[in-house]
Amino acid sequence: MKIVTCAQMKEAEAYAIGAGITSMRLMENAGSASARFVRDSSSLTDTRCTIICGSGNNGGDGFVVARRLQDSGALLTVILACGTPRSTEAIEMFERLSVLNIPVLDNVRDSKQCLHTLSQSTVIIDAIFGTGFHGDVEDSLAVLIGAINKSGAMIFSLDMPSGANADSGTVAKACIKANYTIAFGACKTGQFIFPAAEFCGKMTVVNIGIPQEAFKSSILAELLSLDMIKEVIPARAKNSHKGNYGRLLCFCGSLGMAGAAYMSATAAARCGAGIVNVYAPRSIFSALAAKFSEIMIAPLDETEDGTLCLSNLERCITLASKADTVLIGCGLSQNSQTFELVRELIKKLTCTVVLDADGINAFAEHINILRETKANLILTPHPGEMARLIGRSVSQIEEDRLNIAGFYAKELAVTLVLKGADTLIASPNGQIYINPTGNPGMARGGSGDILAGMIAGFAAQGFGPLHAACCGAYLHGLAGDRCAAKLSQYGMLPTDMLSEIPQIFREISR
Repeated sequence: MKIVTCAQMKEAEAYAIGAGITSMRLMENAGSASARFVRDSSSLTDTRCTIICGSGNNGGDGFVVARRLQDSGALLTVILACGTPRSTEAIEMFERLSVLNIPVLDNVRDSKQCLHTLSQSTVIIDAIFGTGFHGDVEDSLAVLIGAINKSGAMIFSLDMPSGANADSGTVAKACIKANYTIAFGACKTGQFIFPAAEFCGKMTVVNIGIPQEAFKSSILAELLSLDMIKEVIPARAKNSHKGNYGRLLCFCGSLGMAGAAYMSATAAARCGAGIVNVYAPRSIFSALAAKFSEIMIAPLDETEDGTLCLSNLERCITLASKADTVLIGCGLSQNSQTFELVRELIKKLTCTVVLDADGINAFAEHINILRETKANLILTPHPGEMARLIGRSVSQIEEDRLNIAGFYAKELAVTLVLKGADTLIASPNGQIYINPTGNPGMARGGSGDILAGMIAGFAAQGFGPLHAACCGAYLHGLAGDRCAAKLSQYGMLPTDMLSEIPQIFREISR
């Protein structure tokens, strides 16, 4: 599923018009496809369906929807939210609608009747602003939007909930909270940025006749899907052995944080890594040894705080030279000696390295080392870790997630997994993927350790960094969704996801 900015969408529409598809035809296609989706998603017979139309092209789309739903069995009403239409296409579509026996109300002239109609509606179609909104909502329209949200109706927004910015994901004080958002041709960036993402409801994309080649040079990001993940995960050869599926080396854990080492290493093994070795501080060796069966573990020298100390450097370099992938950071701690060990190690490694948690924090104020390393880096920061790494605030990260992820993946030549709702995966060559799986039940300590382990497990098997990151993020979220369905978002634990991973692979292998 393609994700574009508003400017990129206009470029794609211009391409389509240049190829002979008129703007009127695009509007007719958009309205017709939306009407079909509404029909398929709700029972309209003998229900009151109200279409709220703005004065621009989104309103024109709404007029088409009203015309196409005329024989649906619904009691239709059109409300002009901002007066009569102004764009050439919207005026034409309104004239086509005017010859039909569909009541039309004006929000200014018939405000009380409009509010009463909305309160009685079962289905409401929002065609006020679409992707053209910016700024704020005037008072009379804010009252109308408030009535829509309070109506209890099933709400469908055309292209973007009115009151939400389709690029930035910001929302006005008055913003329609849709049950469904019907995106035309491609998804828009704001649909995956909070707070707007929360107002979009369920997303669907409808084809409005724009040729696929119109998007080839203008895709900002793509939405991951299970089909994309299935294409990347190969079947296992019958004559294979553990050496065929890679050796993963984990430098993880510290006193009081043995669980992070356990969860990350187990997740890697559950994702198919052939050999997983954990090297942890001596003080947690016994605890981990009691937990692990298939995973090999060995102790390393530690500081007085029970963290990995700098004296381990030469041994760590030797051990890492035998690995296909190295995972550094889960539960590692922020001891200054440990941080120095991580930085010196990254200077020497040339294999694929997954840096998570304190493995990333070690490079705050030392980001140049990441630029200079010969290792193939995958970074998995949450917004706080990303903020520390690049010297920004968390709010700055959250307000511009797509651009920040894309810029720093290129600038640092790393694969960047920026965690959060709709986790972003950005590659050094400019590709960005948005992960749609996952839920708030995963927002607790340990979830990130499992994600890092899954990505490292895939990388160890020979998946390229981008594929490893995409597979890890998508399946991690899917495992979390399965847990939430069985155990609830409140009751699920990160370790519950470990048992869901093999069930997902079982389904994929079918």
